[in-house]
Amino acid sequence: MTEPPGPPTSQSSALSNQSPQQPPVRKSALVWLGGLLGVIGCCIGFGVFFAACAGLAAALKVSIAPVAVGALGILLTFLGGLIARDRLTEDTHVLASFFANLCSILGGLLEMCVWRGWHIFR
Repeated sequence: MTEPPGPPTSQSSALSNQSPQQPPVRKSALVWLGGLLGVIGCCIGFGVFFAACAGLAAALKVSIAPVAVGALGILLTFLGGLIARDRLTEDTHVLASFFANLCSILGGLLEMCVWRGWHIFR
């Protein structure tokens, strides 16, 4: 009897078990910490916003915190990106960290505008 055409069963099982080798993704601890600060700043900003919407106008005095935390996060992200630029395999987490920190800063500034009575659009 002849075998049906196709690859032998020993080769097909060996091919299915192999996974392509991918280089490990290296991340900078400073970039990670900067992104974490951006997320924390956004959470603080949401808390201040919801408290102000609930009628606690004094909560707007805390709107300095998201701006400060976001500024520190951008500084750490920038330093981490510069220090580890040769070891980083991809830059998307650096951009995500910058975005989270920028959202924290802009949200905090808008809350400060409400608190201080600054007019943005006239």
